[in-house]
Amino acid sequence: MPAADDAEHINNINILDNNPNLYLNKTLNKTEDKEDNMLNLKLNNYTNSNNNNCGNDNTINPAFIEENIINGVDDIAISDILNSMDEAVIITNNENKILFCNNYFTINFSISLNNCLNRNIKEISFFKYLFSDDLIVPSEIRDLASGYKVTNIHEIDNKNHYFENDRIPIYDHSGETKGIIYLIRDITKEIKFEQKLNILAKTDSLSGLYNSRYFYEELEKEIARCARYDCDLVLMFIDIDNFKMFNDTFSHKAGDEIIKFTAASLNNSVRKKIDVICRYGGDEFVAILPNTDANRSTIVANRILNYFNNGFNDKLKNIIGEIKEKENDSINVAENNKINIDSHLERNSNNIFDNKKISLSIGISEYKNGKKAKELINEADGAMYKAKQQNGGRFYIYK
Repeated sequence: MPAADDAEHINNINILDNNPNLYLNKTLNKTEDKEDNMLNLKLNNYTNSNNNNCGNDNTINPAFIEENIINGVDDIAISDILNSMDEAVIITNNENKILFCNNYFTINFSISLNNCLNRNIKEISFFKYLFSDDLIVPSEIRDLASGYKVTNIHEIDNKNHYFENDRIPIYDHSGETKGIIYLIRDITKEIKFEQKLNILAKTDSLSGLYNSRYFYEELEKEIARCARYDCDLVLMFIDIDNFKMFNDTFSHKAGDEIIKFTAASLNNSVRKKIDVICRYGGDEFVAILPNTDANRSTIVANRILNYFNNGFNDKLKNIIGEIKEKENDSINVAENNKINIDSHLERNSNNIFDNKKISLSIGISEYKNGKKAKELINEADGAMYKAKQQNGGRFYIYK
């Protein structure tokens, strides 16, 4: 026990589940007279009927608990402490009947105290999410230990909340289990923050697509699946033609808009929740197409090219419109070299640099014969450069 001059105003509540008794200890230090006061409230001898600690069914008597926890130092009762906690506290007996629940539980789960006490814990709607169909029996209670946690989802106000449940066995003086203390914490904020971090870790911030790290993970998974089940798989490597020239001409901010537009072109041309689209880096993108062979991949490739080509000019109008608000109708490409924007818009063409157009080149490789991820990537990359050599704006299948 700490001395008075070693600790001032210490309040410590310990639940010792390894002790045959359940102790709720409140250590108080009074600095005025340097006297130590220790209050040991022992919830024990439950089976001693002479002390009226139990009911006829050999269960914890709620009246006994209330009687024994109210006397204390400075009129602070254990029930007051439990009702002040920022988490739910529920106490049950071996028959799963609720003997106590604190204010946090009744308020946050919209259930009155009268509807809780002496009811089987599984009759309370919240606990239906927490337990399996089998009730906890005394033999299982013995196996529980402090720190055993279960995370579950419960809906409050039409929103999913995540809860962590810590179960602590209650022992009597002979070491027999008499019930369980449930500590239930709302960990929704922590879970959502963790989910947000996970999303950020695998997402490219500019395009909103998955990043290269996620791409490598998914490609390995798909290759392993194909090797096991002998299924089709196609990898696409996509690059924006003449992007550097566009970027240098219209500014990096305008280039960012083209990156986003390319991402939208890909997203709107593939199967949702099946195909995986990622930004590989810079102006390069990759697409993993499960259960797709080379022939069917040409349909997807044409869809991507058409979406990009049909929407590019409108996107460029928006980009140029923003630039024209700040600058003249012409934008300097280099010294003594200008592009006439209005003339370009009238032509309604992607050819804004003489015969060089802004388009997409797509390389396609197909999984077969136990290929590794690196092989697939190199083949798709090589096929993409073949498409570029033919002036871009097309796809090429690796042969």
